[in-house]
Amino acid sequence: MEDLYAIHDRLWEVRINPDSPLAGKRLDSSGIGDTYGVTVIGSLRSDGLIHVLEPDESLRPSDPLVVVGREDRIVQLRDQGTVVESAKFRHVSKLGVAFAEAILAPRSGAVGKTLRELNFRQTFGLTVVAILKKERSYRTKISGHPLESGDSLLLAGSRKAIRALPSTRDFIVIESDFSDETIDKRQAVLASAVMVGTVVASIFGMPVYLAALLGALILVLSGVITMPDVYASMEWPALYLVAGMYAASLALLNTGLAGLIGQLVVTVVEPYGPLGLAAGVYLLSAALTQVMGGQVTMLVTGPVAISAAISLGVNPQAIAVSAAIGCSASFLTPISHPVNIMVMGPGGYRFRDFARMGWVLLVSSFIMLMIGLKLFWGL
Repeated sequence: MEDLYAIHDRLWEVRINPDSPLAGKRLDSSGIGDTYGVTVIGSLRSDGLIHVLEPDESLRPSDPLVVVGREDRIVQLRDQGTVVESAKFRHVSKLGVAFAEAILAPRSGAVGKTLRELNFRQTFGLTVVAILKKERSYRTKISGHPLESGDSLLLAGSRKAIRALPSTRDFIVIESDFSDETIDKRQAVLASAVMVGTVVASIFGMPVYLAALLGALILVLSGVITMPDVYASMEWPALYLVAGMYAASLALLNTGLAGLIGQLVVTVVEPYGPLGLAAGVYLLSAALTQVMGGQVTMLVTGPVAISAAISLGVNPQAIAVSAAIGCSASFLTPISHPVNIMVMGPGGYRFRDFARMGWVLLVSSFIMLMIGLKLFWGL
């Protein structure tokens, strides 16, 4: 990512003299970024690693600053009692700085605003080192650039801050660079074994939710992941919505309303023959799936559809397939499937976005299903 944004072309070391007016000042009050349009990544410590500076940290003469910016801007710092020279290294990621790349989310509220207006560094604890606009990398005076759709940001910070960086309604994190980080082989092997074991246990009959829960429990107890990591990874709004919709689905099922709807639909389509019954079952299943979820919908449409098929002398397997495909057609609403809900926030999607694209998938599935039923079952 450093090479993509050409950071090495504008990488400098700035040494602050003890009598400099910058010595001892806090980074956010030093005026380096606002006055000269350069970006301070951190300070180079005696151990050879770069310490990423927080806005409220003081500038110490003993530690050279690692700065990104145009040469004509950097040399102006000499008037502030500093010594400026080209960096002796090409990649700061090898000196303890982690990088991530983020893009503006669809309909992001950050469009048209600058990093200064967004108070980006204070909000996320990360420094925007460069902005990529239409394949051109901007590395000077970036805090004053209004952000546009399609812009990508190169973020620098500590590994802890990068790992904690969430995708928001305004920004989507698309890549994090930990390529130089040492891999814990024991943890990697254990995580891989747990994942394979979870899949194998599900194949041999253990409920998927139970296998996944046991796998997660093993990873927590072994120290591969921590409980804060677990909490941070949870999509709590999605979880609450799924739980609420499940309760509503059970209400439709237990009151008999869903079954009544199913029987009425089957009664209407029965006169149209086997293919009409299959079409009606598909459309009914697909419609109920949008509000109930496919797992619960099958409990409603499955028995009704198979009973109708047997009474009409139609192959029940063909009608069951039609019901199953309809239960999988979770395209029109975000509440039709947990995955739809989970991508709403990071993707910046709205309720109508699913309907706008989903109807094409719904109709395509219907047409292919009817062709398949005619070819393979002769309906």
